Amino acid sequence: MIREDVRLDVEGDVLAGTLTLPRTEAPSPLVIAVHGAEGGTRGFHLFRHLEATLPPGGTATLVFDRRGEGESGGDGAGSSYELLAEDVRAWMRFCAADERIDPARLGLWGISQGGWIAPLAAAGSPTPAYLVAVSAAGVTPGAQMDFATRALMREAGYGDDAVDRMLGLRRAMDELSEGRLTVADAQALLDPAVDEPWFKLAFVPPDATLIDRSWAEEMQFDIRPALRSLNLPVLLFFGEHDRWIPVAESADVWRSALGTDADLTVISLPGTGHAATFATDPSDWLEHGPVSADYERALLAWLRSRLF
Repeated sequence: MIREDVRLDVEGDVLAGTLTLPRTEAPSPLVIAVHGAEGGTRGFHLFRHLEATLPPGGTATLVFDRRGEGESGGDGAGSSYELLAEDVRAWMRFCAADERIDPARLGLWGISQGGWIAPLAAAGSPTPAYLVAVSAAGVTPGAQMDFATRALMREAGYGDDAVDRMLGLRRAMDELSEGRLTVADAQALLDPAVDEPWFKLAFVPPDATLIDRSWAEEMQFDIRPALRSLNLPVLLFFGEHDRWIPVAESADVWRSALGTDADLTVISLPGTGHAATFATDPSDWLEHGPVSADYERALLAWLRSRLF
C-alpha cells in the first residue's frame, strides 16, 4: 500500500488528511470517510479499520481531520452540517483530480452524524458514485438525541422522574433557542440540575448563554430532502443494540425517502451497537472493540459488486 499525508485548502482553512492507495497501475476506486459527532480525527478506530481493510482489496481510502481538530485548521466549534458537507465536497474534488484515483468510482462512507453529512455532500456537486452509511439516523437530531439520552439514562439505572427531568431540560433549551424562554429562566432550570449525577447524560451546557439560534437549527435538521435527491447505490448498516438512534424508524425513513426503485441494501449487524463493533464498556461512547466480521464481509462484498 501507498500511504501519504495530504493537505487541502478550503477558503483559507487547511484540512489535513491521509490517502492510502493500493499498489496498482490502474486508477483506483476511493472511499472518503466522514466523521460522526465524536471521533473527529484520522485516528478514529473505524477509519483505521477502513485503511487496513479496503486498500489490500484494491480500494483507496481518504480519511481526514475534521476542521478545528487534529492537524486541520479552521473553527470547528458550531460548524454547520452544510459547512462540513462542503469540506467533504472539497475532498471529493481534490481526490478526483488525482490521476491515481478513478473519479467514476469515488464514493462516501459516513458514520452516525456522518450519515447526515455524507448525503448532504452527495446531494451537491460533485456527485459520488455510491454511499455507505453506518448507524445513520433518519429522524431529526432532536428526536435522535431524545432517544439517545433516554436510552443512556435507562442504561445507567435512572427512573422515570430523572428521565422526565432530563428531557425537560432539553425542551427548555429548545424553547430558549427559539426565543420563547429567557436566559434567566433557563439558567434557573439548569442550576439545580448541574450537580445531579445524570446531568452529563442530558447533553446540554451548564451555561444558558451558550444556547443560541443554532441549537434549534441543528435539532430541527431534516435529512429527508437530501435523501430524496439521491440517485446512487446506498448501503446501510444498523447495529442490533444501538443506543444512539431509533433503528427501525431510521431505516424506514431512508427507504421511504430514497424510493422503491432505489439501489438500497440494508444490513442489520447482530450483537453490535452504534459503531459496528462488539464493545463492552458502556462508558466508551465511541465503542472501541472488535469490529463485526459480518460488517467487514458485507462491506467488502458490496463494494466489490459495485466497483469491480
